Amino acid sequence: MSRGGAPKGLLRELWDGPGKWLVPVLAGWAFGVGIMVPVITDITEDYFASAYPLLLVRGGSRAVHNGICPEHPAPENAERCAGAIAASVGVASYADAVGSLITFLLSAGLGRLSDELGRRPFVLASFCIPQIAHLALAFYYSSTVRGWSVYVDLWVYLSLKTISSSLPISMALAYYADALSPRNRAGGFGIVLCVSEH
Repeated sequence: MSRGGAPKGLLRELWDGPGKWLVPVLAGWAFGVGIMVPVITDITEDYFASAYPLLLVRGGSRAVHNGICPEHPAPENAERCAGAIAASVGVASYADAVGSLITFLLSAGLGRLSDELGRRPFVLASFCIPQIAHLALAFYYSSTVRGWSVYVDLWVYLSLKTISSSLPISMALAYYADALSPRNRAGGFGIVLCVSEH
């Protein structure tokens, strides 16, 4: 409640409450994910195009040829690039579906644990776990392009991303469900979903 007994508005309650640190963290996470989207598209297209027609099995470590599928591929690569784009979109769609299912299955257990141990460690962990996926992507790209000796297959990144991509939003919503009053809770959920949209 603010002075005079009037209820606080959403922004005032966010500013005065413990959840104000979560908005810039969530915005930074979404910004980083948004920057990576076009890069990931090019990487996965080259990955699958290198294995055409066996789109999901690359066949040998480091058999990736980067730059096969630019915006206007060469005529001899047109068919494999079309197949690679289809495979890339298909894998991304399945990853989103499986990630949503995993989030649905884990939310009850994570919610109970976070009730007992506190929300903040789980929120922080949900932002840190996706960075393991980005680290796997960095190792993959560095080994195929830069020739690093440490090789990590792209499927490692895709699997970790599938598992961890929805965790930050889920835990942020759970955190605001506790941190905000019922009057401002829907507005807080809207801010989370707006900031994290990518």
